[in-house]
Amino acid sequence: MEGVKHSISQQIKEIRIRKGLTQKELGVKIGVSESAVARYESGTLNMSTEVLFKIANAMGMDLKIILTDK
Repeated sequence: MEGVKHSISQQIKEIRIRKGLTQKELGVKIGVSESAVARYESGTLNMSTEVLFKIANAMGMDLKIILTDK
């Protein structure tokens, strides 16, 4: 589980930087504080699927969740 959370957090950070957004700007777009975005990106604050969709939408991305067999 931690590996998945870390991967998602890193993807969010990398895309945010690539899109030229600060943590504060992303926070404003999704209705959370700059510190909440920092905690999402560090993996110390869990994200609901609603928050993941808001983040994806704010950055002009689609969110796809794929379940696979082990």
